[in-house]
Amino acid sequence: MRTRAHGTAATPGARTPLREASTPLLVAAGPVRNTTDLVLARLAEAPDHVAFEVRAPGILVGGPWEPVTTAEFVVRARRLGRGLVAVGVESGDAVAIMAATRYEWAVAEMACWFAGAVVVPVYDTSAAVQVEAIVADAGVRLGLAGNPEQARLLRQALAAHGRAALGVWTMDADPG
Repeated sequence: MRTRAHGTAATPGARTPLREASTPLLVAAGPVRNTTDLVLARLAEAPDHVAFEVRAPGILVGGPWEPVTTAEFVVRARRLGRGLVAVGVESGDAVAIMAATRYEWAVAEMACWFAGAVVVPVYDTSAAVQVEAIVADAGVRLGLAGNPEQARLLRQALAAHGRAALGVWTMDADPG
């Protein structure tokens, strides 16, 4: 066992041993190590599997559901992921997603993971002060918003912390 010393917040300058321990794996790690691996394995096994059902564009209630296959989902997520990289998102960058739970959230999250970004979820009902605190704390570089109002909040928060360069994208139409 190795030990290292570090200070603690409770007593500045005090040294407390930090113990590091490791345990052998109890089971062998398989080829699926993360969520993107899981989705890509599903794509290889069953590309035509219906992974989601979504409302037809413009239909909120009462309309037909349209199937989205695993292959279609992966194509959309990869396309968005390439767009994120094209505007400057790099591996390890924080990308905020502020939207209600919806299919496009899943696409956005998977796209971020494909791009190597870290997803920073923001409640769709968060107040401006909360959004600003989250953006500042996480070091968000780009925002993905569900609607124009959420986009406005993310733009405001990014600008307040000098991080507006990569911008904010919206899932719904944004007239601004």
